[in-house]
Amino acid sequence: MKLCHFSFLILLALAVSQSFGQTVIKGKLHGAVNQTVRYADISAKANFPLYCKKTKTDSKGNFRITLNTESPTFFWVAPEKAKLNYMIVKPDGKYKVEFGQEGENFKIKGTDAELNTFYSNLPHQALQALKKLGRDGDIHKKAKAKKVAEYKALDSLTKLKKLSQEVLNAIKRDRALFYAEQDILLSIRSPEPFKTVGEALRLANDPQYKTCVAFLPLTESIIKAKVRSDKSYSREKMRALAKQGKAHTFTVNTAKKYFEEPVKEAFIAYYIHERAFQKRFEKELVSLFDEFKQSYPASSFTPHVQPLVSKIEAFHKKVAQPAPDNIHFVENPKTVTSLEELLKKFKGQKLYVDVWATWCGPCKTEFEHNKELKKLLKRKGINVLYISIDRPDREKAWNEMIRYYELEGSHIRAEKPLVKDLEKIFGNGGGLSIPWYMLIDENGDIVKKRASRPADLQSLENEISVSFKSL
Repeated sequence: MKLCHFSFLILLALAVSQSFGQTVIKGKLHGAVNQTVRYADISAKANFPLYCKKTKTDSKGNFRITLNTESPTFFWVAPEKAKLNYMIVKPDGKYKVEFGQEGENFKIKGTDAELNTFYSNLPHQALQALKKLGRDGDIHKKAKAKKVAEYKALDSLTKLKKLSQEVLNAIKRDRALFYAEQDILLSIRSPEPFKTVGEALRLANDPQYKTCVAFLPLTESIIKAKVRSDKSYSREKMRALAKQGKAHTFTVNTAKKYFEEPVKEAFIAYYIHERAFQKRFEKELVSLFDEFKQSYPASSFTPHVQPLVSKIEAFHKKVAQPAPDNIHFVENPKTVTSLEELLKKFKGQKLYVDVWATWCGPCKTEFEHNKELKKLLKRKGINVLYISIDRPDREKAWNEMIRYYELEGSHIRAEKPLVKDLEKIFGNGGGLSIPWYMLIDENGDIVKKRASRPADLQSLENEISVSFKSL
């Protein structure tokens, strides 16, 4: 599921001018009427991903957005829960956009249409762009070739008449940050890791780059590189700090050493927000946020981070209460080495199996539909078996989340042999994608290897009817 989560956009400009130009974006969402369209412009004082603005299409799929801007501003628009489409708008600009229900086939007409079409088709997430290049030894050459081709195409656009130099310069600044982050990610595999961080840090602390799409992702990559390049760094050290509830504090303190204001404030807010959004419910984030509020009592970011931190506080309050009676744990879980062996313990029962983990965001999102799921399964006489693939060091978090989400049914945290067997059954060349759901009959046989998730309850009910003929 794609949320506004992938575009944490903010403005760090000092002051807003008295006079603005009204930007108008007219759009059409094909194949849908009276639907929600999300959008955000980086000129908003604190435009966190979960707090993007929304509008509705009319009965023909049309919508209209107006913005007050004083300079070229990065902007994105998308249907609900679909890919983001990026462009750049300027004061008094008039634009027409159109796209499908998944955000596909994005087209732009109007002011600086050629530049915007070019920019919207570029990759905007450095890590994802590198993944698409593959993992072979030529990845550095491929990345360099992509960069050269992109800048060559951008240079050719400068020859267009009536081209906005301001828009062109804004795009160039954004791409400089994008490739600075990509260079950091590539340097991890090089003989001299992270030697490009110095230039990236200079760009991040330069005020003219603060409103670029690539700004905040770059700041996170910079700090990751600084943490890893520290002489005292090791995975064992970070794991030990995590167990002590100090790993995030270590990262934030590293950021304080290298970032200047207002970048420092923005990064800390961004960092806490992103970690809290993952719903691991780490108490350390509550303490960090308290410190943030003390350091920045008037921060415009506070109202957007607070709801997520409040959920962490609510989580720990709830898990301190007694667990519901109908939560059961498989006996002798360490002796279970295969799914077949596990299912023997449930012979005679129809099962809906949920393979999940505490670190899996989509898994936890599906738990929000458990109330409706429970009604359906009870009506069909089907029990639930939850299989967690968490590591042993997540045992405490696993138990807490079972209570927090009130996961009624049977539970087991899979040991390595069972995880390997699940990977084999999943059939993805040794990989395992979660959440993963299965339907099991009374004989312990898999009758639906990839069942629908709780969010798609109607499809699941249809699968149950087909898989269990007697129901």
